[in-house]
Amino acid sequence: MIIGVMSDSHGRAHQVTKAIEIFDRQRAEAIIHCGDVGG
Repeated sequence: MIIGVMSDSHGRAHQVTKAIEIFDRQRAEAIIHCGDVGG
């Protein structure tokens, strides 16, 4: 199982989108965001 993990995005929507695209290409079955979402 491939799990995408990210954190500390601090409202950077463009970087989050890029990370999700990478997770998708790698066929991640789940994505976990560990916190610090807001700006």
